[in-house]
Amino acid sequence: MDHDRLGLPRRQESRGSILNVSSTSAYKAMRDQSVYAATKAAVLALTRSWALELAPHGIRVNAVAPGPTETPGIARLPIPRMASSDEVAHWLVALGDPRSTWMTGQVLGVDGGLGIA
Repeated sequence: MDHDRLGLPRRQESRGSILNVSSTSAYKAMRDQSVYAATKAAVLALTRSWALELAPHGIRVNAVAPGPTETPGIARLPIPRMASSDEVAHWLVALGDPRSTWMTGQVLGVDGGLGIA
């Protein structure tokens, strides 16, 4: 990994974090979404790998995996509506909060219950 390209020296000073955005498509198969799902699954692997590599430097790495979010697609969810971008952004801000010091390598599903449906 090229630590300079990730801004490692600056992140070490601030004990910063890296936030990735995946998708529930990484977990739930959908017709005609194979390439998209594969790229989002790769984001999950990258999140976990970077979390291990960067933890010794005091840098946390987490991801959010949103479900359907204000898009034209239709999904059946336990919470019968799509998320607003503000609802997804809320969790990105929470994971990036400097007080979230004990969470790294995690993927937070913000999916309206899609993962249990």
